Amino acid sequence: MKSGQRRAIIFFSFFMFVAILVFVGLLSLRHYTRIDLTERKEHSLSDKTKKVLDKATSDIELIGFAREGMDEYNSIRRLFAAYEYYSKKIKTRLVDPTRYPSIAQKYNIKQFNTVVIQGYDRTQTVKYPNEENITNGINRLIEGKTRRIAWVKGHNERDYKDEKEKGMSILKENLEGENFEIQEINLLRERLDRSFEICFVAGPEGKFLEPEISALEEYLKEGGNLILFMEPFSDSGLGDFVKRYGIVLREDIVVDPFSKAQGGDFLLPVVVAYTEHGITRDFALATIFRTARSISVDRQINPTFDLTELAYTSKDSWAETDLENLFKGKVALEENDKRGPVCLMAIGEGRELPSDEKGAKGKLVVFGDVDFATNQFISLGGNRQLLMNTVNYLTSRFDFINIEKIHKPIQPLLLSLKQKRIIFWVSVVAIPLTVLGISLLMWLRRRPR
Repeated sequence: MKSGQRRAIIFFSFFMFVAILVFVGLLSLRHYTRIDLTERKEHSLSDKTKKVLDKATSDIELIGFAREGMDEYNSIRRLFAAYEYYSKKIKTRLVDPTRYPSIAQKYNIKQFNTVVIQGYDRTQTVKYPNEENITNGINRLIEGKTRRIAWVKGHNERDYKDEKEKGMSILKENLEGENFEIQEINLLRERLDRSFEICFVAGPEGKFLEPEISALEEYLKEGGNLILFMEPFSDSGLGDFVKRYGIVLREDIVVDPFSKAQGGDFLLPVVVAYTEHGITRDFALATIFRTARSISVDRQINPTFDLTELAYTSKDSWAETDLENLFKGKVALEENDKRGPVCLMAIGEGRELPSDEKGAKGKLVVFGDVDFATNQFISLGGNRQLLMNTVNYLTSRFDFINIEKIHKPIQPLLLSLKQKRIIFWVSVVAIPLTVLGISLLMWLRRRPR
């Protein structure tokens, strides 16, 4: 074989090898397989997220804004890769706001670690980009419609626009981030109708008049959803109202010695036990209340309502009725006090009645406290999640998810006494002496004779 022919064969073989590599590379861009070998599937999406992504009928773009080189940047990149791998409808890109400030300005980005979700001619912004928040943002984008919330005023209720500790502006931000629009309403001047999906009454101090109570009752009959936050020893005229539906507000305040033992106040009850219900299913976070009253249910009062006690304090707590001694610092369980566990949250759900009968079909949720939902406490434990679970349940948004955070197990390195000695002698004695000996030997060889 001539040398020219050999060179041609070599060249052709090299060309084919490169062509195959390029073809395989291009093929892998469109068709590839990711295998998550981590024990807890840290690089895979949850089944709940996959159900949401399966609903997408149009392209959705995720734009992450993070500082390149930081841990958050890599975390968002890994999360984006999982979304793109599962759904062809998801497109992603990462932007460093310091390198591309014009793009950050276009999307009004004011902080690092923010994700903008675009699609369906709408936009959602996620400030804490974990899988739960991004998936819920995609879900809101797909759902589209804005829902209305009525916020009752006129009785010195907590203000959802107040940014101070006792205000509820953080709850407002969370609700608006979930496609809710809040509107203040005076029950004596404006009609509370079913255009409002939920009605909030947040810790009223003033007395409700009979026309206002009738408005709330009519709202429930029309199928509305009512959330009441009721402070201890502040009836506001609503005690008799909720009792019509089988929910009983007791005149007491909950004492929890466990909170005192943990460095808190004994009037900061911690809730760790929940009844199995649509609101609390798979919910395992502790919630922290402040100066709360106990709640109970009486199923004999109103047979048209299904009643469920949802959240309980510890068995060591109790509902104190002696307020005078309590404020003197004399805390003791007495005969008249209700022993724990004490219920702090209950729900009444109207049953579907025959068409020829009139009756309540709405839902009524009563909390024995308002402070746990304020700016001071909402970020503690599972407070925010419990509130959002309640809102999503009442509005039948069952696709909005709560993903349990994955905590890597601690795997301590346990060494025997013999292993500890080997490590000591090798790392502390042998290696330094070896380096020292080599250095001394080289110095002796190189020194002038």
